[in-house]
Amino acid sequence: MVVASLIATMAFQVGINPPGGAWQDNMDGHIAGNSIMADVNKDQYDTLLIYNTVGLISSLSVILLLISGLPCARLFVGILMITLWIAISATTLSYLVSVRYLTGNREFLWPSSGNHRAVVIAISVSICFWIVLLVVLLLANALRFIVKALRGLAQKLFRGCFSFFTQRPYVELVVQLENLFEY
Repeated sequence: MVVASLIATMAFQVGINPPGGAWQDNMDGHIAGNSIMADVNKDQYDTLLIYNTVGLISSLSVILLLISGLPCARLFVGILMITLWIAISATTLSYLVSVRYLTGNREFLWPSSGNHRAVVIAISVSICFWIVLLVVLLLANALRFIVKALRGLAQKLFRGCFSFFTQRPYVELVVQLENLFEY
């Protein structure tokens, strides 16, 4: 609940006060109160809004589900976990778009000069680490789900086989067959 509240607060703040701020006057073809980022770089602003909205809505969904009073069954907790992954990933992507905008799009990922190489390396390593972490978590949870599903299926199959062999008609059939082949 704390993480979801924090993400919702951050996403709300970015939505109300986007990177670069808002125009303060009605001069030079812009309108006071409009986002500077929306006027300067519409594509990045749209991308930021998409990621930010996904993060806000998914974190608000987690909060709503937690306070709704639904029982905390395994499926419910799994849905909450996946929704929080989405919220955290969307917040990360919103951050990256904001940093890219605030740095002035100066060769964000692959600089040709050495001026920003340390920043770019730090951001690139962070992005790679984040992607690897998400993939590992996704694969681990998928593997855990598959193992549990196969274990449950095997238990049902074996339970069904044993119950068939212990039923009365089958036992009577086996006794009759034994009597037929007695010497």
